[in-house]
Amino acid sequence: MEGNQSDADDPSASVYWLPFFHLVGRDDSLYRRTVKQWEGSPSSLLVERCARLIGPNTSEVLDWLRRAPLDGGVASEQVDDSGRATGNGGDAVLSGMVAYMAWYAVHALGAKV
Repeated sequence: MEGNQSDADDPSASVYWLPFFHLVGRDDSLYRRTVKQWEGSPSSLLVERCARLIGPNTSEVLDWLRRAPLDGGVASEQVDDSGRATGNGGDAVLSGMVAYMAWYAVHALGAKV
């Protein structure tokens, strides 16, 4: 990345990914307490919403995704609270990630929809 960095990155979203990479158990009490403090915080990046699919409130995120219009049904990098695209819409790779993470949350983690 040649020394470039993103100021928009939210480090809290990175913590959500730890169970996905088997670095900590999803039901570990320290993990759950840590991510719980960020549960209600707004996020404008769809990838951060995907990360929350691994956290303790998976069903809430799945419900949000089900209602989110995104960019005509296709993922957008930036979204508002209702899920409408606000920037960088029509992202096919991110659409695949959203689909896989939703599948993973339901089938691998047993989340209720």
